Amino acid sequence: MPAFSPFINDGKEYRKKLYNYEEIQDIIARYGLPQDWNDDGHQGPERYIEVHVWSDEVIGRYLKG
Repeated sequence: MPAFSPFINDGKEYRKKLYNYEEIQDIIARYGLPQDWNDDGHQGPERYIEVHVWSDEVIGRYLKG
């Protein structure tokens, strides 16, 4: 996860932050998709965007016991 790596300190605004869906859409609009501009890794550690999808609906099924 290069966005959170303690070894990468290049000052990019999206480092060490989490984004919701709307926010990541804004970041993608500004910078593009890493797989488009850095598919071979020659421009830095970004090669893809890692996503974790959470749903309260699904979690709720397991909390109601």
